[in-house]
Amino acid sequence: MPNTKMYTEWASLSPVIASNSCSAQNCVLNKFQGNAGKDVAVAVVKQLASNLGISQPAEPSNLITDQEVLWCMDVICYGLSLPLNEHETLKHAVFVS
Repeated sequence: MPNTKMYTEWASLSPVIASNSCSAQNCVLNKFQGNAGKDVAVAVVKQLASNLGISQPAEPSNLITDQEVLWCMDVICYGLSLPLNEHETLKHAVFVS
C-alpha cells in the first residue's frame, strides 16, 4: 500500500507547481554538461517510481524534509522534459507526479 503521508506532503506542493517555480528550465541539472543531468534524472525518477510500486511493492518514502521533496520535484520536472526516446523515464516521471 502506498505511503499516504507522502502523497499528502506532495499534494501540498500544488502552489509551488502552479507558480511555475518547478520547471525544467530552472533545474540545477541543466547546469551540468553532457548527459550528467539526464543520468541523475533517470536514476532518481526510477528510484521514486519503484518506491511507489510501479515495478515492485510500494515502500515507505525516505524523504523527510520539504527540501528533499522539493529537490525531487525539480528532478521530476526535469525528467518530464526529456526527449521521447527516454520513454521509460517519462513514464516513471508521469506516474510519480
